[in-house]
Amino acid sequence: MDSRYKRLGKNTALVFMGSAGSKIITLLMLPYYTRILSTADYGLSDLIATYASIMTSVVSCCIADAIFVFPKNADRENQKKYFSSGFVFSIASYALWAIITLIVSCVGGGGTITSYAWWIYAMTISYAIQGYLQQFNLGTDKMVVYSTTGIVQVGGMAILAFVLMPEYGLQGYLLSIMIANIIAAIFSLAASKSYNFFSLGLIDKFHLTELLKYGIPLIPNTIMWWIVNGINRPIMEANLGLDAIGIYAVANKLPAVITMLFGVFSSAWGVTLLEEFGKSDFNRFFNKTMKVIFFGIAIFTVLFILGSKLIVRVFAAPEFFDAWRYVPVLSEGVLLSCMSGLIGGIFSAEKKSKYFFYSSIWGAGSSLVLTLLGVKMMGLMGVCLAVAFSFLVMVVVRLSYAWKHINLFSVRYYTIMILLVTVVSAVVILSESLVYTLLTGLVAVSIMILMNRQELSGLLQLVKSRIKR
Repeated sequence: MDSRYKRLGKNTALVFMGSAGSKIITLLMLPYYTRILSTADYGLSDLIATYASIMTSVVSCCIADAIFVFPKNADRENQKKYFSSGFVFSIASYALWAIITLIVSCVGGGGTITSYAWWIYAMTISYAIQGYLQQFNLGTDKMVVYSTTGIVQVGGMAILAFVLMPEYGLQGYLLSIMIANIIAAIFSLAASKSYNFFSLGLIDKFHLTELLKYGIPLIPNTIMWWIVNGINRPIMEANLGLDAIGIYAVANKLPAVITMLFGVFSSAWGVTLLEEFGKSDFNRFFNKTMKVIFFGIAIFTVLFILGSKLIVRVFAAPEFFDAWRYVPVLSEGVLLSCMSGLIGGIFSAEKKSKYFFYSSIWGAGSSLVLTLLGVKMMGLMGVCLAVAFSFLVMVVVRLSYAWKHINLFSVRYYTIMILLVTVVSAVVILSESLVYTLLTGLVAVSIMILMNRQELSGLLQLVKSRIKR
């Protein structure tokens, strides 16, 4: 068996242990969260988390993304210089951002940003520290620590939520997230012994410049990405209210299971592409592997969409039940987001972060325009459709930028697969007949399997050969 596929399989298995475990815990905790928090409180927590997410990239200059890429093939001395330089720069950035937060909180104004400025700041810093240490572990092949940290973070959050939320409600929920992030960061630092890579004497201007040259161009990309996936929160707050954000947050949280499935492959995919980029058969390797991954995610997405009503009934409080109507569209949006991420792996491999930005401009522009139109014309459903369409735009644009490296890409194959998922989504939302809905899903899955019979046959032969051993 090709050693590249073995490495991808090994990396995938390690990431799966942490990613699957953490996402399952998150999903199992959703009924608890939604029973304690009202739709408005859950919407507010989602709004704060959304702002903290975008601030994390701005405050840190996306240095966590760079600390994954540059230490990958460097010797230990250079890894120490990258880690030390990036870490000290991050601490200085956090101090500067504390001053800005103080000014914002004093200015006031009554909006979510000013009223919860220190909550957003604290959550931002906890995200940034944990993310920096996690990405360094990934870049230095500490895959076991990387995967275990995810379970520690989410497990810690669950325990803290049980302790804090009954007494403090929304504030307890936010505290559980922040404290769990810090616990995960400490675990990551100790378990990987990354502290051995830190030394004030190894802070180096050249290495820091390399990190910032890669990271800073990602800031506009992250802002554009936030517009794609997060600008709908303030628009919903202004037009539909916090209750609508709460419903949307639950509907958006559930397809995170699909994101989990993709995340299992994503980190391993990124590591493998860095190793394989530039080799003579990279084009064939990329397209063959991406096709198999996308098929698996598409099948899972269809099954998830078919069960959306039951899933919401089981994993959310009754007042959140309407969220099921939006799960199919958001699930398809997640599928397209995964496809965009798979193609975007090319840009990381060739260290051309500018293409993330260029493609995100298109996605952000379409998201902003479609959200403003959709929220007026179709309310919350219009917002969900805007998300899905904006990710489709990003797929098309990223494909155009990456085409020279992956020109074996089958546009026809992916178009048919996406259309099949779209048909299933439409039937689930519009049809009241369970038989018709299930029949549509069965036909769609059957067609997908037929389209991928060659890949499935090869996988079956591989399994048989392993069993015979």
